[in-house]
Amino acid sequence: YLMCGDRVGWFAFYNVNERLAELRDALFRLCTTRLSANAPGQLAAIAALEGGTAHLETMLLEIKQRARVMTGCLRDIPNIKIVEPQAGFYLWFGLPVGRFGNDLDFIRELANQEAVYILPGSGFTRTAVEDGRVWFRAVFLPPVEDIREGVARIRCFMASA
Repeated sequence: YLMCGDRVGWFAFYNVNERLAELRDALFRLCTTRLSANAPGQLAAIAALEGGTAHLETMLLEIKQRARVMTGCLRDIPNIKIVEPQAGFYLWFGLPVGRFGNDLDFIRELANQEAVYILPGSGFTRTAVEDGRVWFRAVFLPPVEDIREGVARIRCFMASA
């Protein structure tokens, strides 16, 4: 029940006045016509909450190892700035703007040339260019060999940029 990215939740309305009733009704229509109930996710969430945690220790060790591998591999890229992960499944890194005007131009060209997909910092909390760098969020959940290969492709891309 490793449900990374799954979302399970609900709305609750109390003391509903006329204005809130309109909002409640609109949300209800949206949920029933577009979002649908996530019954499998809800059942898995119950099982995860009620189940044991023995598997977590092994999983956490593996995730920490993957974070170390990604951080170590990224350090080999000249002029990179890395924000070490403190929690979660991703890390931030910044590269000099160079010929790329922003993070979106960079990831588009990286995906086209090297088939590597990272997330633009501007899609989260970073501006497109910050401190003369374009920032990215990289997920370190893939297997270690995939992380090494992906970072090697980023390094190759940077060398040709």
